[in-house]
Amino acid sequence: DTQIAASLVGFDPQTGLQRLLKESLDIDLGKEETRSDWTKRPLTESQIHYAAEDVRHLFRLKALLDDRLTTLHRQGWCQEECAHLLDKYRNKTPDDQLYLGFSSAARFKPEQQAALQHLVAWREDQARRRDIPRTFIAKDAVLYGLVEKQPRYRGALEDLGLQGGQIRRWGDELIKQLQIGLEKGNPSQLIPEPLSKRQQSLYKELRDVVAALATELALPPEVLASKAQLSDYLLRLLQGQDGGAVFGGWRSQVLLPRLQSHRLSSQ
Repeated sequence: DTQIAASLVGFDPQTGLQRLLKESLDIDLGKEETRSDWTKRPLTESQIHYAAEDVRHLFRLKALLDDRLTTLHRQGWCQEECAHLLDKYRNKTPDDQLYLGFSSAARFKPEQQAALQHLVAWREDQARRRDIPRTFIAKDAVLYGLVEKQPRYRGALEDLGLQGGQIRRWGDELIKQLQIGLEKGNPSQLIPEPLSKRQQSLYKELRDVVAALATELALPPEVLASKAQLSDYLLRLLQGQDGGAVFGGWRSQVLLPRLQSHRLSSQ
């Protein structure tokens, strides 16, 4: 919620707490424990101190962000975004559909997409069971590379970006799960094709509309509309459907009229 509020008053959506405190309140939060191992127990005294410092300034930061949101008449926006975030986590994408987010894998053959579907779902299940980040097992790029290169031995995994510890812990299992996935034949559905060149040109028009409005509102463009939202809006228009259904809440009042007033070059 802090990050959401900050993005709605003009901060980059990826701004971390350290930078936010520095730029808002001129408070330097130490970085010495940022990359320490927080999975080990018990926590060190230094980690405990860092964690306390991490939250001690949140009350002042909240007051400042609330004040800016009120001044900009965007408190309702923030409440909507936080509610949407909760809904997103309550209604997570099923594990066996997560592979559909790998848009660059649309070029894979059906059996490769089936393998990717299996690997992504397996990694999600393992991460949840062990309560660890999925990247501790393998990053998305590694899963993509596994399906593309289809290695049969652990020695080839380092070239795909796996670290030594990951190879020792997960290497054999990743290769095993890859083979299981390849034997499935076809995915439950094919990954949607990326935008064509013509569609990309039209997408850029819409992106420019969003960028212009974002400048007027002093907002990061991606806060107004994500790439996925704009692509969905465009495809709906080209299919003769209601593109407005993509944007609800405050975006339907702030962004949608601007998009609807823009006449695409093909229309």
